[in-house]
Amino acid sequence: MSNEEHIILNVGGIKYETFRSTLMRFPNTLLGKMFHQQNRSFLRPTNGNEYFLDRNGYAFRYILEYYRTGVIIWPEYPSAFVSREELTIEFFYFEISVPQQR
Repeated sequence: MSNEEHIILNVGGIKYETFRSTLMRFPNTLLGKMFHQQNRSFLRPTNGNEYFLDRNGYAFRYILEYYRTGVIIWPEYPSAFVSREELTIEFFYFEISVPQQR
């Protein structure tokens, strides 16, 4: 399993494509831990390189953007498909620290 391995994450029925190296950027988060080399034997892909996560597929685009950029981007309202509360729940689930609002 190389760091440049192509991975498909099926999150709540929406498929996202990324690289293992992208998820490994933050090794103390859920996906960073999940795709760490030492946990390889625990992974159960459904179609070779596809992994299913029973989470909010719409919110996950913001989670993946964090892994890609290191920045938490909050959706603009009222056109967003996901609320800030839903997104906060997903950041918590994926073990990504969200700065407190002032």
